[in-house]
Amino acid sequence: MYLFCLLFLQELEQEKYHLRRRLESAQEEYDLKTHELQSDLQSLQARLDEEQSSSRRQEKERGMLVQTLTEQNGRLASQLRERYVPHSMVKVFLVNMFLVSCGQKTFIF
Repeated sequence: MYLFCLLFLQELEQEKYHLRRRLESAQEEYDLKTHELQSDLQSLQARLDEEQSSSRRQEKERGMLVQTLTEQNGRLASQLRERYVPHSMVKVFLVNMFLVSCGQKTFIF
């Protein structure tokens, strides 16, 4: 019986040793995977920060472009209003030119 207990105890010690080795191996794999995931997370966070920065910069540029185009549009509209000659004024001018070319001295205003 003593020998049986001794053998059983030896088997248990061996199983304990193998389980400890498996546990250590699993812990090492876990630590390695955790490190990889943390590295990936940091990389993705840096990429996200860059993308957000780029997006803000593009939005700012877009806003500045819209503002510039709006100002330019206002200036062009103002110039167009200043230079616009109504159709009726052109017609009066052409009639007057015709009358003058025909030798008449009266002008229509």
